[in-house]
Amino acid sequence: MERIQTRGRHLPAFVLLAVLRCGRMHGRGIDLWLSAHLPGGWQADQPSVYRTLRDLESAGAVESEWRTGRGAAAREYTITPRGRELLREWSEEIRRSRDNLDFWLEAWKEAEDVRG
Repeated sequence: MERIQTRGRHLPAFVLLAVLRCGRMHGRGIDLWLSAHLPGGWQADQPSVYRTLRDLESAGAVESEWRTGRGAAAREYTITPRGRELLREWSEEIRRSRDNLDFWLEAWKEAEDVRG
């Protein structure tokens, strides 16, 4: 089983796992969800989404299954218990990072206010 990097560059994986908590989805459905919900017009890079889904599947964080019968065949993804565990871990790491960023942004603002 491949290991997913758990420091720093896990945000795309975190986002995809969070989306898959909504339920089973195929790649296009994930793309549509991201387009509708990402703030500030942020766009997901489709090749990156599929690459990250493959990495998550290799790590046991998602499972996929081909669905046929309704139009074209599509690979649908589901979050696994390991994926939920990673989501909790990364959520805490992101909160700590956000707190650190907030601290430094506030310190910078205060320094700028003093300088006038």
